[in-house]
Amino acid sequence: MERTARASHPQEVNLVKIGEDGNMPRPIQAIVLLIGISVLAPCAAMGQSHGSGGYWDRGRWIGYMPPHLKQTVSDEQAVVARADGSRLAEWPVEQSSVPSQRGRHTQASYDQESLEEIDPVPLMDESVMTAPNVGGGCQESCGPGAGYDCGPDCSPDCGGCTLFRQTTFWTRVESLGWWTSGMNLPPLVTTSVAGTSQEEAGVLGEEGTSILFGDQAVNEDSRSGIRAVLGMWLEPCQVHGIEFSYIGLGTESTVFRGSDTGQGAHAILGRPFGNLELLGQDANLIAYPSVYSGWVSVDASTKFQGTELLLRKAIKRCPSSQVDLLVGYRWLQLKDDLLINQHAVEAQTTTNIDLYDWFNTKNNFHGAEFGLHWTRPLNCLWTLEAVGKFALGNTRSVVLIDGQTTTVTTGGTTVTDGGLLAQESNMGSHTRDHFATVSEIGLNLKRRFTPRLEMTFGYTFLYLSDALRAGDQIDMNVNLAQDGEPTQIASPAVPMKSDGFWAQGLHLGLEYAF
Repeated sequence: MERTARASHPQEVNLVKIGEDGNMPRPIQAIVLLIGISVLAPCAAMGQSHGSGGYWDRGRWIGYMPPHLKQTVSDEQAVVARADGSRLAEWPVEQSSVPSQRGRHTQASYDQESLEEIDPVPLMDESVMTAPNVGGGCQESCGPGAGYDCGPDCSPDCGGCTLFRQTTFWTRVESLGWWTSGMNLPPLVTTSVAGTSQEEAGVLGEEGTSILFGDQAVNEDSRSGIRAVLGMWLEPCQVHGIEFSYIGLGTESTVFRGSDTGQGAHAILGRPFGNLELLGQDANLIAYPSVYSGWVSVDASTKFQGTELLLRKAIKRCPSSQVDLLVGYRWLQLKDDLLINQHAVEAQTTTNIDLYDWFNTKNNFHGAEFGLHWTRPLNCLWTLEAVGKFALGNTRSVVLIDGQTTTVTTGGTTVTDGGLLAQESNMGSHTRDHFATVSEIGLNLKRRFTPRLEMTFGYTFLYLSDALRAGDQIDMNVNLAQDGEPTQIASPAVPMKSDGFWAQGLHLGLEYAF
């Protein structure tokens, strides 16, 4: 870290929250627009023929089959070509005297030689099949290979089912519009009404003192992000698979600038703290009429990301629903950064005083994860998914605190360690390991455009039980007379205060199987 105070001189007081413009966040606007398009799109967008409107059930084809694929061989028996061409399926055919829709009976005629051999006729694209002949468990319509979205509810008028997809890989990319729990800050910058004495200016609890920044949570507004998933099935039946995913939210920042000059200026600016020498509240003055002139800035930022590596195993897979067991590893990282810069000039001596306080926290969670992934087709085009995950592990938290004061006089420049809230008693690196858990629930709605391409839209909530935030590591009680003697009160200290962290929001993306 460069131990250099900010050199710019702000001209006004303002508070800017990056990513907040008063309007609906852009990711959510895009979500609403694309959902509307997908709902209005006709069901025929799948572009599948009626020939795929059925499925195999214990050697029998259930559903619509074009007449040219049927061969009537007798009053007692019919032969139909299998989709994979491996064998012929047979079943009895009952005679019926019920008139056809065209009002006449159909008299079958055939050549006896046709009973000997019939060339297999493919029913559809070989890459999209029902119950492929690939070994145990893939023959039945309720087996892992039957395809979770194939069943009698798929009408031929809807383009038929998107059947079992003989694919090895799948990938999904989603745009996120999420919110996170904020970073709590103590009162950091104060002002007082005109006429307040120098001894009471900026001091908390005194009449006329107000807080300009702090005593609030920051970085809790919506922000954009990305989630990417890559998976692979380990066998053709698609019973076992592995999946890797990454999630990252953009860095959210809150910036405050205060000055005694320019638009929105405050004649009195101070930084409050508890003075252990006075045993009471005090303030470090930055601006006061005819005494000090200066400015103060506060920059607070938060970043969140994580990865997963999971093994998937199908424990239930039927036309009506499927359930996969998830087991694997999870990593999450939460980082906070808080930098306070101030610059003051003494009116009488023109002495320049620059100082900064810096607080940084980094939390890394590593743990074993378990979960369930449930899928249910609503119709030929829409599928509902739900996921629940729970991870157990350790959070390693590292707190970095630093500060520095630079004094420039006519006689030279003096640099000393320590600012105001960062002193010798709390500066340095501090590490803490603690047991933690991660919980996640999610709902996802898929809209199919082709047998391989789907749009995803949903909601996710994630909770990390233990994390250190930068604002919670500030001790407002300061002993300005620290000299390293054991009899001196070592303050400020490092609270190492932890709290839970949550992240939640909407996502919109595309999934492709290949």
